[in-house]
Amino acid sequence: NIRELFASIVIDESVLDDFLDRLEAFHISILEGNELDIQWMLIDSQQEANKEAASGQEQRVVAQCKLGSWFQFATDGRQYSCRVVARNRELDFIVLVNYSGARVAALSFQEVEAALTSGQLKPLTLQSNLSDKVGELSQFLETQIININNQLEIKEKASRRRQVLERLEESRRERLEIKKSKREAEKRAKEIERQQLRQERIHEQEQWLNKVGAGSTFVHHEMDDQIMQFALRLRNSGKMVFVDKKGVKVGEWLADELAELMIDGKVELLTSRQSNEQALEQIVANQRNQRRDIGVGA
Repeated sequence: NIRELFASIVIDESVLDDFLDRLEAFHISILEGNELDIQWMLIDSQQEANKEAASGQEQRVVAQCKLGSWFQFATDGRQYSCRVVARNRELDFIVLVNYSGARVAALSFQEVEAALTSGQLKPLTLQSNLSDKVGELSQFLETQIININNQLEIKEKASRRRQVLERLEESRRERLEIKKSKREAEKRAKEIERQQLRQERIHEQEQWLNKVGAGSTFVHHEMDDQIMQFALRLRNSGKMVFVDKKGVKVGEWLADELAELMIDGKVELLTSRQSNEQALEQIVANQRNQRRDIGVGA
């Protein structure tokens, strides 16, 4: 049966009916004895089947991949939201671009159908896109919350560290201030003690000068080592008058002034009247002793 023969071949029904009509007309012409100028050719049923399958594939791809349609395309481990900007039925390919218009991929109809079947290429409907965007937004918010918490923790640690460093720095400054105040206090105490000691020495030297007698010899180092002798003490002012070897006055000072000069090393005592008298008394005593010894020996 011819119909049973062609039933195993997947072709379009209208094409099959047209072929059978023409075949029936051909048989009638043969039975009537008509000569027909007909050229026979061999048709590869598998090739026709492939053509029909390709045609069906093209129709499915064209139906799903309309111009401007949006898809979720997965490639190289990344997800792209892209749309169809070109669809060429003659060259058998479509072009996908992203939001900014950059080309994502150019796929043949066969690759498109395989991608649609495997889920590599998914149509983006309002519901699916909304669900995906909500999922992405939820994941993004979770990530942002984690990042914010991490940043807050880092800032809190940095703040605590800064506070500790500030307290340490403040403590260090306080210790330095205490040490500085202590050094200054010790310095002031030493200076006060030095001044007190100096005043005590000046006072002692002043008391000695008030008792020193005329004839004591001094040297003034700031007056070119001037040798001067204490001549007299003025009654009203109490100043001590000094003269040189010729008896010419070289200066006069109060006892406390001269004592301060002596403590500072500017004036120095050479000999005092008491020491001169003691030396003379010693010489006289020695001479007396020598005479007494001579008389005894005679």
